[in-house]
Amino acid sequence: MRAKILAGIATVAAIVGSGVLIPVVAANAATCDVEIGVTAKSGNYITGYGSLSQGCTGSTATIVIQKYVGLGYWADEAPATVNGPGYDQHVSYYCVGTGTQTWHTRIYGYTLGGNLVQKDSNSIRVTC
Repeated sequence: MRAKILAGIATVAAIVGSGVLIPVVAANAATCDVEIGVTAKSGNYITGYGSLSQGCTGSTATIVIQKYVGLGYWADEAPATVNGPGYDQHVSYYCVGTGTQTWHTRIYGYTLGGNLVQKDSNSIRVTC
């Protein structure tokens, strides 16, 4: 059990004062997180991008352009899969004829422990 716990957490020791050994949890380079870029309008398209951090080798996430539909709800448009770290996954949605709407990009996925990890970009309100 101890090996499983330590496998997920980088642990280092620091010697303080008179030689007392105190465990310190260090930033773990293997921690998996999602990153989100800027949402913008380019011509007739709403565009956005996101990626996985370096600790996400072998993981996937979903990235979507979302349109605000009211009462706290967002509709998913143009979903794409983000595979592994090391590059940005770009998404775009052709928005002609949708009127004036509020848009943003969301990236989300689940950790091995089943916890949801997500980030939203800036929101833009534009006429398409």
